[in-house]
Amino acid sequence: MKIGEFTLIQRDSSLTLWRVRHTCGQVRLARVWDLRNCVVHCICLDRIARITNINAAWLAAAVDGEGTVCMTVSKHKRTKTLHVHPAIVVSNTVRAYTERALLAAGCGNIAVSDRTNVNTVFKHTGLYYAWQVLSWKHTEHVARAIQPHLVIKQAKAAAMIACCEYRKTLERCGFLRLSKEANRLLIRYVLDHYLQKFQPDTRGTKFCVDLMRR
Repeated sequence: MKIGEFTLIQRDSSLTLWRVRHTCGQVRLARVWDLRNCVVHCICLDRIARITNINAAWLAAAVDGEGTVCMTVSKHKRTKTLHVHPAIVVSNTVRAYTERALLAAGCGNIAVSDRTNVNTVFKHTGLYYAWQVLSWKHTEHVARAIQPHLVIKQAKAAAMIACCEYRKTLERCGFLRLSKEANRLLIRYVLDHYLQKFQPDTRGTKFCVDLMRR
């Protein structure tokens, strides 16, 4: 039986897990429910193109000058569950600048927003471009590459890398979606090691503090 890119081989002795083979040939354990809901991935998907030293230095200068290194907090509309995510963003009114960042990193995407009718601090109107990396895997990859070259945001990048490393210790069999208990542990770690230090007065930090008090 095949589910997506995985083929079921044999049920594990625990009866809840299956040995499955990815299209690349890698074999691992996974739950059928997680396969059907696309919350499990293969190790081959972790292979990202290496960022050269020159590109890393250019990206670091862009992030220090026009960019942001931060942890974002989102709340599920229905369940009110909190989730924390890292983000590295470089914004500019010139699309070529953000395209250069995308080329240097080899991952992420470019978001476009129209600020024609929005009053901004710099009174800019028109299209605004942002190269952004939002996944845990890709932000860790970029942060590790640019962290030695950063000046202003080096401490933030180091703390983000630590949060990414901690999150990997909470994963079970490479599941992308953490359990409720693991997600709470992650929020506690991010709150203590990043949010309260670098983003103490943000709305997301207050949400996390309120959650930990319950």
